[in-house]
Amino acid sequence: MEEVVYTILITNHDARILRCSTLLAGSYYENGIKLPISDRQSITIFPDQQLKAGTWLGMDEKSGATYSVKCRAI
Repeated sequence: MEEVVYTILITNHDARILRCSTLLAGSYYENGIKLPISDRQSITIFPDQQLKAGTWLGMDEKSGATYSVKCRAI
């Protein structure tokens, strides 16, 4: 079975430096018990730069995964 890898890339088209926060929320099963999982990753992106804001394995629609990205100029 192949596991799906989810990667979020952010490109800064602004002249300012951006601080971005990526939030993942979902759940997984362990020994038949559904458990919640969440992760937050933050990055700083300079103008005209593209960076990876997060990488997760197997967090898809079946796991109830949601992703949120918020950026602000610093």
